Amino acid sequence: MTTYGDWFSGFGGMTIGAKAAGLDVVFGGEYRQDVADVYEQNLGDHVKVCDLTTVDVATFPYVDVFHASPPCPNFCCAKIGGVETVNDKLLSEAIANYIKLRLPKVFTLENVYGYRKSKSWLHIARTLQNRNYSFNYWHVNMANYGVPQTRQRMIVIARRDGKTPMLPETTHAKTPRLGLFGTKTRWIGWYEAIEDLIPTLPDSQFAPWQLAKLPRFYNNNLIMDCKNSGSEWGVLYRHEEEPTKTIQADQYPRLKAFIMNESNPNGNEKRKYRLAEEPAKTATAGGGRNNAYANGRVVKMTPRAIARFQSFPDWYVLPDKLTLACYGLGNAVPPLFAQKLYQHLDTD
Repeated sequence: MTTYGDWFSGFGGMTIGAKAAGLDVVFGGEYRQDVADVYEQNLGDHVKVCDLTTVDVATFPYVDVFHASPPCPNFCCAKIGGVETVNDKLLSEAIANYIKLRLPKVFTLENVYGYRKSKSWLHIARTLQNRNYSFNYWHVNMANYGVPQTRQRMIVIARRDGKTPMLPETTHAKTPRLGLFGTKTRWIGWYEAIEDLIPTLPDSQFAPWQLAKLPRFYNNNLIMDCKNSGSEWGVLYRHEEEPTKTIQADQYPRLKAFIMNESNPNGNEKRKYRLAEEPAKTATAGGGRNNAYANGRVVKMTPRAIARFQSFPDWYVLPDKLTLACYGLGNAVPPLFAQKLYQHLDTD
């Protein structure tokens, strides 16, 4: 059986996918004890809690497939003025040292797309080149693989087994169309992913900045107001017996649900919501104020709902601590993508 190990394991999104693809998981490496505890509860006791900038890489055995998801905050477009640090470079050096020592057949890496411009990635790439790996990287939208979230990441595949690195064929598309290997299904919407959970989600309210960004639509017997002013600020709807607000050119027809895109009112994305049939926006480690309007209620997304957006299986036990759950889920690689990636690689 093909052996597998990863670093920066987190909650084990890649590990779940590797196991589902039939790989034999040998080790994980994680810095935070509380995160590793969640991993261990769900996936086994093979995760090692350590500082990968100082660890002796020889303590990790050979595996056929080695994966790394180094921390991304300093390379993320959401962080203004992010600068690559000494720690980032030390982590890339540790990755390179493992590759040089163990020479796995396949190496994969996941990070935000900005990582491609870093000195950290350049060091890893030079190591791969000097060890006769064929490698490439892509800007991947996870929604194209059936994940109900438009999570876009840099994915690296490097091979030393003589095979050409290639991504698996995408299975979904924003608009259904005929692909090379058949028709691609429409992206999976956030509403479809959590429809059965919606009755259990807690009631919530939209924040003032969210109210200012809401779509305008009619649902059942309510008129939802996009913007309010003065004393009416915060009034979300009008009942059927009340006169409507002024009809605007951008009014939407009968939209049953929408979800707000976390809690950054100053971001550069013009539309701060996703309609029911659209995938959710990228889940973040901070969790955000992730509210939605669904079935006549304003509801708050729970960690279980966020786990669905990340394609984590329902059997995965999440921690009770909200900040820890959001941190682990927001930093994870969607297991569904990982499974499709490793099923495609055929490392036997």
